[in-house]
Amino acid sequence: MRYLLDQNISFRVAKVLENLSYECIHVNSIGLKNSTDYEIWNYAQQNDYVILTHDIDFDDLCAKYGFPPKIIRLKTGNLSNKDTAELIVRHNKEIEKFFLNEEIGLMVLTKL
Repeated sequence: MRYLLDQNISFRVAKVLENLSYECIHVNSIGLKNSTDYEIWNYAQQNDYVILTHDIDFDDLCAKYGFPPKIIRLKTGNLSNKDTAELIVRHNKEIEKFFLNEEIGLMVLTKL
């Protein structure tokens, strides 16, 4: 599973996840800084990435165009980069099941 981190998630989260052996990149590192949601969605689809985002607009793209790419939307409020990465790691098993499920394209992770 490969993660593409949206603009609204710090590139530092990608670094933390990479250090934990996750394969991920940030949109800024591939020339998609300030790109539209659709451009990011399209890149993820063409390159087999799961999008990590805080942006609810990706829910609409998933509903309109289907999946892939799969979307994981973080509904967390303000978390540190470390806590955001830990949320992903903590839910790794559920994320793997989501990734393998061919009937579901959107997952929302919440931390209150």
